[in-house]
Amino acid sequence: MSYVKKGKKRNAKATKTKLTVKKMLVEQKATKSSRKEKKVATDKLNPIVLSNSLSLITPQIALELLEANTINRPIRQNHVDRLANQILMDLWIPNGETIKLSTTLDVFDGQHRLWGVVLADKSIKSLIVTGVSLAAFATIDTIRQSRSGGDTLALEGLKSHRAATATAISWLLRWQVGAIQEWKNSEYRIENNDLKEAFKEHPNMLNAIKRVIHLKSLISTGIMGFLYYILSNQNEEMANRFVETLENPSNAAIDDPFYRFRVWLVQSLENKKRRDPVLLIALAFKAWNLALDKKTIEVLSWRQQGKSPESFPLLGKK
Repeated sequence: MSYVKKGKKRNAKATKTKLTVKKMLVEQKATKSSRKEKKVATDKLNPIVLSNSLSLITPQIALELLEANTINRPIRQNHVDRLANQILMDLWIPNGETIKLSTTLDVFDGQHRLWGVVLADKSIKSLIVTGVSLAAFATIDTIRQSRSGGDTLALEGLKSHRAATATAISWLLRWQVGAIQEWKNSEYRIENNDLKEAFKEHPNMLNAIKRVIHLKSLISTGIMGFLYYILSNQNEEMANRFVETLENPSNAAIDDPFYRFRVWLVQSLENKKRRDPVLLIALAFKAWNLALDKKTIEVLSWRQQGKSPESFPLLGKK
């Protein structure tokens, strides 16, 4: 899948059109016929009430349902972009979730999915339930528990350290496409399907987690697992020395880059604001590169701001 391939950034925007939901709403007709005169193309939909059949939702049908809708929830453009991207990349898979319509065809649940279809300009298949009462509208999404990355890996057969492994794989995927610094950007959101496919490609990530889990009081197991995984693939002996220095620094010189990284970790425990994962990974990369070049350092730092900010360090190889 494209997101896992190194060096190719995923474009999470719907590239077929620059229209946003807000612009679409503005461009809709200012005056509409009365509710009784509105007619959605329901003859194009399977007449589903409660069924296990899938209906084809075309962009035209999605837009007609949205135009006929009188109960409009606030639209989150980032979420629509995300769904449209999934549809464009053929990653949309019917999963049993339904688009819920009232007796008057108001959209109670599925508004963002329908806008995703319109924005992507591509059809999907989905279950549709009609005849949902207005009283039931208030109960939608009130008790739903989102599936975590760890839950996804559990379905793939992972029996232990699921959350940490999911975190490590997430950072691996970001690193592969050069998006460590953009990790909060919705464009680089890690989907559960991304984790599923990446875990198949990197089953040994669990071994990396087991190797570093005893450092959890010092550093995030997920982030350290990611670091150990990529570093050990480059130089296993040095990666183990890195971990051993974090475990017990007594045999390391005080100007050893790995020792200085440990000092930063200990000091940052007292200031959680310093525990920015981007800064942590950047410092780990700098320490690694210095150690590869057999250099020493008194203070390990990475300058993100100011007159001369440093670029994010690339990982050296030897």
